[in-house]
Amino acid sequence: MPDERPEQISDYMESLAGNLAPAAISGWLKKVAERARELCPESGIEFTPGGDFGSITIPTKEGLRCVIESIKVHEVQAPELIRTILATYRTSLEQRA
Repeated sequence: MPDERPEQISDYMESLAGNLAPAAISGWLKKVAERARELCPESGIEFTPGGDFGSITIPTKEGLRCVIESIKVHEVQAPELIRTILATYRTSLEQRA
C-alpha cells in the first residue's frame, strides 16, 4: 500500500496542473505583467489573455528586468504550485537577461 501513495500524489498533482492551474497561472501572469508595467511604464510590457495561460510580451531588456523583479514579488505571495511555475519562468527569463 505505501508504494501506491507517491503514484497517487503524482496523479493528483498532474490533475491539479491540468485542470486548475491554467486559470490560476493566467491570473498570476496578469498580476506579474501589471506590476512590471508599474515598475517600467515605458517598457511596452503587455499581458495577452488566450491560449493555455496567456502570455507576457516583453519587448525591451528593461522590461525583462522589470518582469523578473515583479515575479520575485509575486512568488512569495503565490500558492505553492503557482510559486514553482513562476520560479521556473523567472529562471528562464534570467537566462535571457
